[in-house]
Amino acid sequence: MVKWTTIRIPKELKDELDSIIAGYEAHRNDAYWRVIAKAIAHYKPTLHEGFKKKQIPRLDKAAWYAFKLASSVGALKENPSTQNLDLLKTTCQQLEDRLGLDLKLLVKVAEDYARHPSTANKIELNDLTKLTIADIISKFILEGQ
Repeated sequence: MVKWTTIRIPKELKDELDSIIAGYEAHRNDAYWRVIAKAIAHYKPTLHEGFKKKQIPRLDKAAWYAFKLASSVGALKENPSTQNLDLLKTTCQQLEDRLGLDLKLLVKVAEDYARHPSTANKIELNDLTKLTIADIISKFILEGQ
């Protein structure tokens, strides 16, 4: 015999469940518990030790690297210190090593900004950061084909 219970969830999550149930033919007329059970079935394998980083979806990896770079640049813009510049350089080196990107120009512009945090240098740093994020996304999309 199945025992039932209730749980409290945020309204936004219930709205998302409603959207899934209403919007996808495969789930139409599914009960909430079935949608949740299916989601858990997809999520559980990621909790096991055998889960490899390569199984993380490509978009998730691209988003992580873009976020990491943007955070490092943001910290430097907030406080153009030697420490924040060094952290950004470390992030750039990781992106070069892991993704094969050439970020020498971004590092140079960041060094210029750290020395002279002017509006013009900030704009240049923003533009190069945006282009680098586009490169990160493009790299993951093109490699996935």
